[in-house]
Amino acid sequence: MSAKDDGVSPSIDTHMSERSASNKNRSDTAKAAASGGQSAEAASSDDVSQSFRDMLTVRLPHIQASLNAQASAILAREAGLSLIQWRILFLLVRMGPATATQINEVSAMDPGLLSRKIKAMADSDMLQVQPSVEDHRRKLLSITPLGRRLFEKALPAMRQRQERIRSFLPPEDMLRFLDYLDQLSTLAEEDM
Repeated sequence: MSAKDDGVSPSIDTHMSERSASNKNRSDTAKAAASGGQSAEAASSDDVSQSFRDMLTVRLPHIQASLNAQASAILAREAGLSLIQWRILFLLVRMGPATATQINEVSAMDPGLLSRKIKAMADSDMLQVQPSVEDHRRKLLSITPLGRRLFEKALPAMRQRQERIRSFLPPEDMLRFLDYLDQLSTLAEEDM
């Protein structure tokens, strides 16, 4: 099955071909400008456009948005879930009963959005909200049988998607890539 047919993600070959074409276009633009075939302003505009697309602060949000849209489509198709519902269910399966604060600490979701989703999911019987045994002011969230069924319905497709995303690099390169992301995350939290 080809990458376009499976609806999961484009292959790394497709990405590399697009990247190679982009680099060739940059090279052709520079040659044309140098030979007088294109105005300096047009070449400069192309260079600005390309350098803008190459900025990490532009590319990372674009990649995140594409991956989120991809996951959302899979989840809607497989189990009728939203991405946020999936993430909450995933964390409750992994963590066991937890508070909204604990889920927020792990997921870094917007607290207001998380609160609204939890209420809607409780109203839809995907999760249960009960007072904590240790502190009745705190609410403990747990997954319901319906929530578990929806989670398990989506799990095979989401697992396949995750494996496909991770497979574009050999394991040692993936570890290095994740380390780079950790370093970038640390850098993003620093004052400049």
